[in-house]
Amino acid sequence: MQIIASTPDCRVYDIAGALSLTTGGVSKLVDSIEASGYCKRRPNPGDRRSSIIELTPAGRKVLARATKTFGSELELRLRSALPDRALKQFTSSLNALRGSASVGGSSKAA
Repeated sequence: MQIIASTPDCRVYDIAGALSLTTGGVSKLVDSIEASGYCKRRPNPGDRRSSIIELTPAGRKVLARATKTFGSELELRLRSALPDRALKQFTSSLNALRGSASVGGSSKAA
Protein backbone atom coordinates (compact mmCIF):
# COMPACT_ATOMS: atom_id res chain seq x y z
CA MET A 1 0.00 0.00 0.00
CA GLN A 2 2.96 2.31 0.59
CA ILE A 3 4.05 1.80 -3.00
CA ILE A 4 0.58 2.55 -4.30
CA ALA A 5 0.44 5.71 -2.19
CA SER A 6 3.86 6.95 -3.28
CA THR A 7 3.82 6.02 -6.98
CA PRO A 8 1.93 8.32 -9.34
CA ASP A 9 -0.20 6.32 -11.79
CA CYS A 10 0.79 3.12 -10.00
CA ARG A 11 0.43 -0.14 -11.93
CA VAL A 12 0.80 -3.75 -10.84
CA TYR A 13 4.07 -3.74 -12.79
CA ASP A 14 5.41 -0.90 -10.61
CA ILE A 15 4.61 -2.74 -7.40
CA ALA A 16 6.13 -5.97 -8.73
CA GLY A 17 9.34 -4.13 -9.65
CA ALA A 18 9.58 -2.36 -6.30
CA LEU A 19 9.09 -5.59 -4.34
CA SER A 20 10.88 -7.96 -6.73
CA LEU A 21 7.77 -10.12 -7.06
CA THR A 22 6.01 -11.55 -10.09
CA THR A 23 3.35 -9.49 -11.80
CA GLY A 24 0.86 -12.34 -11.37
CA GLY A 25 1.54 -12.59 -7.66
CA VAL A 26 1.20 -8.85 -7.16
CA SER A 27 -2.02 -8.83 -9.17
CA LYS A 28 -3.50 -11.32 -6.71
CA LEU A 29 -2.33 -9.18 -3.77
CA VAL A 30 -3.94 -6.11 -5.33
CA ASP A 31 -7.13 -8.14 -5.88
CA SER A 32 -7.19 -8.86 -2.15
CA ILE A 33 -6.51 -5.25 -1.17
CA GLU A 34 -9.21 -4.12 -3.59
CA ALA A 35 -11.70 -6.68 -2.20
CA SER A 36 -11.04 -5.21 1.25
CA GLY A 37 -12.00 -1.77 -0.06
CA TYR A 38 -8.54 -0.25 0.39
CA CYS A 39 -7.69 0.39 -3.26
CA LYS A 40 -9.42 0.61 -6.60
CA ARG A 41 -8.38 0.11 -10.18
CA ARG A 42 -9.22 2.48 -13.00
CA PRO A 43 -8.43 2.20 -16.69
CA ASN A 44 -4.95 3.32 -17.71
CA PRO A 45 -5.47 5.94 -20.42
CA GLY A 46 -1.96 5.35 -21.75
CA ASP A 47 -2.13 1.55 -21.94
CA ARG A 48 -5.38 -0.40 -22.25
CA ARG A 49 -3.60 -3.58 -21.05
CA SER A 50 -3.06 -2.21 -17.55
CA SER A 51 -4.92 -0.37 -14.81
CA ILE A 52 -3.98 2.48 -12.54
CA ILE A 53 -4.23 1.52 -8.88
CA GLU A 54 -5.02 4.09 -6.23
CA LEU A 55 -5.83 3.94 -2.55
CA THR A 56 -9.36 4.63 -1.41
CA PRO A 57 -9.96 6.98 1.54
CA ALA A 58 -10.28 3.87 3.74
CA GLY A 59 -6.97 2.58 2.35
CA ARG A 60 -5.21 5.86 3.14
CA LYS A 61 -6.54 5.71 6.72
CA VAL A 62 -5.41 2.11 7.20
CA LEU A 63 -1.98 2.89 5.74
CA ALA A 64 -1.57 5.93 8.02
CA ARG A 65 -2.45 3.86 11.10
CA ALA A 66 -0.18 0.99 10.04
CA THR A 67 2.71 3.37 9.35
CA LYS A 68 2.31 4.99 12.77
CA THR A 69 2.12 1.59 14.50
CA PHE A 70 5.15 0.31 12.59
CA GLY A 71 7.18 3.38 13.55
CA SER A 72 6.21 3.09 17.22
CA GLU A 73 7.05 -0.62 17.35
CA LEU A 74 10.33 -0.12 15.53
CA GLU A 75 11.39 2.61 17.96
CA LEU A 76 10.30 0.55 20.97
CA ARG A 77 12.33 -2.47 19.84
CA LEU A 78 15.39 -0.53 18.71
CA ARG A 79 15.52 1.77 21.75
CA SER A 80 16.62 -1.15 23.92
CA ALA A 81 19.29 -2.21 21.40
CA LEU A 82 20.77 1.12 20.29
CA PRO A 83 22.17 4.11 22.13
CA ASP A 84 20.23 7.37 21.58
CA ARG A 85 22.74 8.76 19.07
CA ALA A 86 22.64 5.61 16.93
CA LEU A 87 18.84 5.51 17.10
CA LYS A 88 18.60 9.14 15.93
CA GLN A 89 21.01 8.41 13.08
CA PHE A 90 19.05 5.31 12.08
CA THR A 91 15.76 7.24 12.20
CA SER A 92 17.25 9.98 10.04
CA SER A 93 18.52 7.44 7.51
CA LEU A 94 15.18 5.61 7.43
CA ASN A 95 13.31 8.88 6.84
CA ALA A 96 15.72 9.77 4.01
CA LEU A 97 15.14 6.38 2.40
CA ARG A 98 11.37 6.77 2.70
CA GLY A 99 11.59 10.23 1.15
CA SER A 100 13.74 8.94 -1.68
CA ALA A 101 11.28 6.14 -2.44
CA SER A 102 8.34 8.53 -2.58
CA VAL A 103 10.14 11.03 -4.80
CA GLY A 104 11.36 8.56 -7.36
CA GLY A 105 13.02 5.58 -5.80
CA SER A 106 10.45 3.18 -7.18
CA SER A 107 11.00 3.89 -10.83
CA LYS A 108 8.69 2.57 -13.52
CA ALA A 109 11.67 1.02 -15.29
CA ALA A 110 12.33 -1.38 -12.41
